[in-house]
Amino acid sequence: MPRLATASERAFALTWNAPDECPDATTVEQYVDDVLGDAKFAPLAVHASGIVSRTADARYAVAVDLDTGATRPSRRSLDAANCEAVSRAAALLIALAVRARAAPPSPAPRPPPPTPEPTHMPRARGFLGLLTLADFGTVPAATLGVGATGGIRWPRLQLESSIAYFAPRSTNAARRSDVGARFELGTAGARVCAPLTVSALWLAPCLGAGVDWVRAQGFGARLIRQPSTWGLIARAGLLGGWDISSIISARVEVEGVLPLARPQFEVDGVGDVSRRSTVGVRTALGLQLQF
Repeated sequence: MPRLATASERAFALTWNAPDECPDATTVEQYVDDVLGDAKFAPLAVHASGIVSRTADARYAVAVDLDTGATRPSRRSLDAANCEAVSRAAALLIALAVRARAAPPSPAPRPPPPTPEPTHMPRARGFLGLLTLADFGTVPAATLGVGATGGIRWPRLQLESSIAYFAPRSTNAARRSDVGARFELGTAGARVCAPLTVSALWLAPCLGAGVDWVRAQGFGARLIRQPSTWGLIARAGLLGGWDISSIISARVEVEGVLPLARPQFEVDGVGDVSRRSTVGVRTALGLQLQF
């Protein structure tokens, strides 16, 4: 036989009033204990009161008052064909009230996890620029030129190519002031730069390569020639800039130019006219448009 819980152990207290043919209070308490089983509940979690009566149609009705500590007790009413059934139904109501009283409150809903900020890949931007340049060391005298540049720019990387043409410069042969040559210079190249940005200002070390075209047109000799050369060059320098707006930047640069060959120009029967320097220097100032 199941053990009958003592009054001090029970999670409920029952007041029961029923006709003689119905189960008594002790039996109904056993019914409740059977439903609760071996689960442990706080003592006297629920105070229950049940009244069983006969109805006019020979059925049995029970009114159960349940006090679970709320502001007002709750009342449940039900009926059945016999008193045993209605008593067991009342016991089930009491057991459910005990379980509900002992159940922990529903936890507060957790706040939704913070939405991570969307990660955006740095957007590549194309650019075009116009430059004013100066060259020292390629032709006999310093010369100015104009050029254009274009490429792709990321926050930490810039790839660009450029072309430029420089104003002609003339020089005389070493031993004849009336004999010499006039030199033209054109150049094209590509390089990679790594911008270091501080607010709207940036500075970028650059490395690249290119090709120089030099043409000489002699004067003063009986036979005039126009030799030209193409030479590979290595380039290394610094590019600085200021982002005036999101689409316009000012830029200034200085770089060293290392020719892989140093052509020498001379006038037949007179002597040398010019030879390229071992290392040249080029500077540029301009504006570029990002899009």
